[in-house]
Amino acid sequence: MGDQTSYSVVGSTKGISMRNNWKRFGVRVICAGTCLLVVAAVTLAERVGVVTTNTGQVFEGSVTEKDDRVSVVIRGIETVVPRDQVASIDYTTYADRFAKALAAIEADDVAGRVELARQAFDRREYDLAQQAVTSAREVSPLDRDAIELEVLIGKQRVLDEQRDTRPEPVAPAPSLTGPTREGRPTKAVTLDEDQINQLRLAELKPGDSRLKVAFRKNVKRRYADTRADLDFREFNALTEAEQALAILANGTPDMIADVRVMSDPPAISTYVRSINTPLVQGCATSQCHGGGNAGKFRLLAQSADPATAHTNFYIVATYSTVVQGRDVGIFGSPLQRMVDRGSPSDSLLVQFALPAAKARYPHPVVKGYNGTIKDINDPFAQTLIRWMQRDLKSVAPDYPFNFSIETAPATLPAQ
Repeated sequence: MGDQTSYSVVGSTKGISMRNNWKRFGVRVICAGTCLLVVAAVTLAERVGVVTTNTGQVFEGSVTEKDDRVSVVIRGIETVVPRDQVASIDYTTYADRFAKALAAIEADDVAGRVELARQAFDRREYDLAQQAVTSAREVSPLDRDAIELEVLIGKQRVLDEQRDTRPEPVAPAPSLTGPTREGRPTKAVTLDEDQINQLRLAELKPGDSRLKVAFRKNVKRRYADTRADLDFREFNALTEAEQALAILANGTPDMIADVRVMSDPPAISTYVRSINTPLVQGCATSQCHGGGNAGKFRLLAQSADPATAHTNFYIVATYSTVVQGRDVGIFGSPLQRMVDRGSPSDSLLVQFALPAAKARYPHPVVKGYNGTIKDINDPFAQTLIRWMQRDLKSVAPDYPFNFSIETAPATLPAQ
């Protein structure tokens, strides 16, 4: 009887323990299932899509649909559109939209194909960009814009491959002109010689025939020897700019390092000659974009050192920010560039110089500032627009280095 009673108690205890374990296991299963359902719900609720409003505005980003509104998050910035103002939401992929857009272009429309390729290039969709460029060159083999963009795509592929195999470059900690802790002045940090050379190479165009280029260590012969389809005599007959562009697009990093552009291409020389000085005088004062209140956009004051102008060119050419009223378009971005090569008059370099009442994108409100030019017909505004239209590449190059100058905490409105 004792053994039997003991057995009964032990067995009962085991049974209770097993039932409790199964209950706990069941709770875990229910909780896990609930979590999976929540994750699935979030995944389904947030999808990348294109939202078109009744007025024709287009927003592309992470879309969350709710009963009374639609939220679109673009690079961390949320735009909320009331549901009754939404005309359509397209969840197809960019590649699908690209294919549809390419198929819709007229058979002889070269410019349309090149523009579609530029949009894909801006998104770093290089395979799609090349597809549109190839289609454009099938229609017009010698189209200059298509050829220039094809070279740029090739160059960008090389740069991306290099980035994949080496650490991301880190800019050295800079210091601006001003007193040190010991009271001695310091030299303004500017682009170095190698960076200026890379800047010149990036802005080089096939038509820049007057440039002087130094080819070191027999790099032309080294490049030609790697190309089975290239006759050296024919290659040597090209302009120096064309030779440099070919090496830049298809050469190895050590070959590119041996191509030295000895003078500024028009994109940079026009800026240095006609734009930097009035821009610095109007914007880079100590109370504005040259001092402690500069915010994220800061220029170097005029200096006898020509590298300051090249540094300012880089800053102006690479700066972009979110602006109010920006229509991002179906393939666009919420950021507006300081230099908009596709639409020069919309560039912040022009828009921020206009009086607020005449600007599409007014300068952030700053006490005492209401533009530096009267209107879009101002001579300096026209100089800026001509520079972007004639001298700059139609597609912004991706410079193979990162550079920034030290900025003090901003007191201006966020830019």
